[in-house]
Amino acid sequence: FSGTRDILNPDAQALVDKAAAAGVDVEYYEEPGLLHVYPLTPTPEGRAARRIIVERIGGATGSTRR
Repeated sequence: FSGTRDILNPDAQALVDKAAAAGVDVEYYEEPGLLHVYPLTPTPEGRAARRIIVERIGGATGSTRR
């Protein structure tokens, strides 16, 4: 997760490009105009990001608890 106003955004994009070139599957989410910690913010974009994070963690652990 990266916002385009995140100072680390160019590095995140470069990491995704390098991972793809190496054949590594990466889920990358980028939101225009948002900051580094946008998944933690009380905004629609933050809530959407948190839903994705919780879904992925639950799927990785096999948890069905909500």
